[in-house]
Amino acid sequence: MLYEVIQEIGRGATAVVFLVKKKGTDESYALKRFDKRDLIQPDSAMQQTSLEREIEILKSCCHPHIVKLYDVIDTKDSISLVLELVQGGQVFDRLAANGHFSEPEA
Repeated sequence: MLYEVIQEIGRGATAVVFLVKKKGTDESYALKRFDKRDLIQPDSAMQQTSLEREIEILKSCCHPHIVKLYDVIDTKDSISLVLELVQGGQVFDRLAANGHFSEPEA
């Protein structure tokens, strides 16, 4: 693998996110790993379609306010997205704590 896993930085219903460094460099990324076993359950066809759609959308986007997709790693057991590392926490958590964002904050 081209990336060294440093630590887990997040976990959701369908994926685990890790802080990774590209081997031989100091470049840090977020690696979002989806377990294929979770994607091929009978009730998860929607999840797989959503993941495929997410990948295609991210591949086509190039905007400073949209996270950049650098690589997709498809193995026997998982699909991993190598993404731009965005620090500062979850937007949802900040919204829940503040109740709203002003237009300049948004």
